[in-house]
Amino acid sequence: MNVLVYAGPEALQTSVAHALTSLRTILLPQYSVQTVISPAVNSQPWKSSCVLFALPQCHKALPATSSASIRDYVETGGSVIGFGAGAILSDKELGGAATVSNDLLLGFFDKPTGKYVYITHSHEKDLPNASHTLNSSNGEVVEGIHGRGSGEFTGFDNEIDRNVLARFTEKGSGGSVAGLIKNIGQGKAGIWASNVEVPSTSGTPDADERRLQLLRSTLLSLSLQLPSAEEFPVSSPFPQFLTSTPKRPDIVPIIADFIASPASGAQLSVFKDDNDTFHFHSSTASAGLLRSARENTAVVGSPLEWQPKHIVLSSTSLPEQDQTPLFDLAAYYDSLNLARKAQGCPELPDAWGCGEALLYGEVVTSTQTMLDNKLVFIQYLFALAVVEACRDDAVLGKWGKQVRLKWPNDIYAVVDGERKKVGGILVNTNFSGGKVDIVVGCGLNVLNAAPIFSLVQLLSPEGKKSLTLEKTASNILARFEKMWETFVQERGSFDSFMTLYLERWLHSDQLVTLTTVTPPQLVRITGITPDHGLLRTMPERNGWSSGAHGFIDLQPDGNSFDIMAGLIKSKT
Repeated sequence: MNVLVYAGPEALQTSVAHALTSLRTILLPQYSVQTVISPAVNSQPWKSSCVLFALPQCHKALPATSSASIRDYVETGGSVIGFGAGAILSDKELGGAATVSNDLLLGFFDKPTGKYVYITHSHEKDLPNASHTLNSSNGEVVEGIHGRGSGEFTGFDNEIDRNVLARFTEKGSGGSVAGLIKNIGQGKAGIWASNVEVPSTSGTPDADERRLQLLRSTLLSLSLQLPSAEEFPVSSPFPQFLTSTPKRPDIVPIIADFIASPASGAQLSVFKDDNDTFHFHSSTASAGLLRSARENTAVVGSPLEWQPKHIVLSSTSLPEQDQTPLFDLAAYYDSLNLARKAQGCPELPDAWGCGEALLYGEVVTSTQTMLDNKLVFIQYLFALAVVEACRDDAVLGKWGKQVRLKWPNDIYAVVDGERKKVGGILVNTNFSGGKVDIVVGCGLNVLNAAPIFSLVQLLSPEGKKSLTLEKTASNILARFEKMWETFVQERGSFDSFMTLYLERWLHSDQLVTLTTVTPPQLVRITGITPDHGLLRTMPERNGWSSGAHGFIDLQPDGNSFDIMAGLIKSKT
C-alpha cells in the first residue's frame, strides 16, 4: 500500500523533502512512501492502493481537478494529512465545494454532520521561520517545532467529532490548537498548523524523537499500521557493491574503464552527474565504509543530502556475506548459472549475460535503431519474463500460475478472484550516435510481509521457506536474456511471444469503458497490435467505430488502465 506525498509546484519543496524523510522514517517498510504530482492525481488509478495522501505546506491552491480527486478519495474512506496548514469548519459552503478560493486549499463535505471542512494555506512562499513549543494530548511537552506562518483553526471549538493532537503553549497563544483529526464522510483528515514534518530546532537530545512521536500518534489516529522503529531503522544509503559472476572477474574492470574513459578504470575515484556524486573504492575499503555507515544509522537527514554515494568495485572476489546480509551474492550467481544453462543462454568470451554484472537490479543493454518503433515491446517482454520465471520450480512452481500481466507494465497476483499488484516495469531509453541505450527497471514484491502483498504469500507455509530473492532475480534475468536474444534476432518482432503474452495477461475479451473519447465508449479488448504494440479494442455493436475494421488502438504511453474500475483514461 502507498503513502503519496504531493510534490507539485504548489507545494514548498523543502516541506516535500522533509515530509518524505519523516514519513519514511516512521512507515518503512510497512508502506511505500512516494511523491505524486497533479497529472497523476488527475489520471492515474491511485486511490485503491493509497492509505494516506500527504499535503506538504502549500503557497497556492491545487488545480481544481486535483482538488476534486482528493476530495472524493477522502469522503469515500481515504485519509489526508496536511502540514503548515489551517482549517475552517462551516455550516455553509464557502465559494462552492468544487471551487477553491484564494485561501482554501481543499474543501470537503462531511455528510454525517452536514458541515463543510476546508484546509487553508498561506499565499506567501518566504514566510519567516519560527520555533514553537507544543503540549500534546497526552501531556508531553514538545519543543523546537518548526513553523512558517502557522495556520489557524476556525469553527472547531464546539465540535464533538474532532480530536485535538496538540496545542501551542507560547505566551499569547491562548492554548490554541496546533493539530487535530477530523472525521470527514467515511474518511479522516489530520491537519497540523505547524510543520511537524521538519526536524526539531531544539538542542534537547530527545526533542526530535518527541516530534516524531507526535507524527506517529497522528498516523495511528488516521488508521495506519506502524512498524516497530527498533526492528526497521531507516538511514541514508549504504555503500553499493559492483560485482560480477566469479567465472568472469574481468567484467568489473571493463565497466570501470568505461566510466573513467578516457582515463583508466584503475584511476576511477569520483564521478559526478547532474544529480549525484559517486565515490568509487577498492574492495579493501569496504569494511571501513560499512562500519561507518552502520554506526550512523540514526542520522537520517533529507534525501537531498544523501551525497556522495559510495560504490565498492569488487574486482577480484565477492564481498563477504556479512557485508551484504540481505542478498547472498554467491547463491545468486550459482542460481544464475543454473538458470542460464536451463534456458540455453550462450557463453560468449567478449560479452556477458544479463545479471552476470550486478549493482542494484537494473538491466542495461544497447542495440541498433532498427528497434526504434519496437521499443514498446521491451516492457511487455520483461514483464513476460517475470511472470514465466514465477512458474519455475525454483521460484513459485505451480503457484506461479496466479501471477499475471496487467497491460501495459504491471504484475498482478490473482488470489481467490481478487487482483493484487505485486510489481511493475519501467523502461527508459536514450538515443545517441545511431544507437539506443535501454534501462529496464523492475520492482517486484517477493518477501514482503502484510499489508504489502508479495509472492511469498502465495505459497504454503512449507513452500515459503524455499523462496529467495536470489533465485527469483536470477531466474527472471535468465528468462529475459533468452527472450531478448530471440527478440533481437527477429528484428524486434513480438510474434514469437504474442500467444504466450495473451495467455498470461488479465484482459482477454475484457469489457472496459474508454474515457478518452466523448462520450465515453464501451469497448472490448481483443489483443495487442503486432506492429506497434498498441492495445487493440473494438467498440460494442451499439457504439460507433473508429479505424480499420472498427478497431480503436491505444498507446501504452498515453493511456492508463484502472483495472479495478474497468476504465481506460488519458495520461496528462
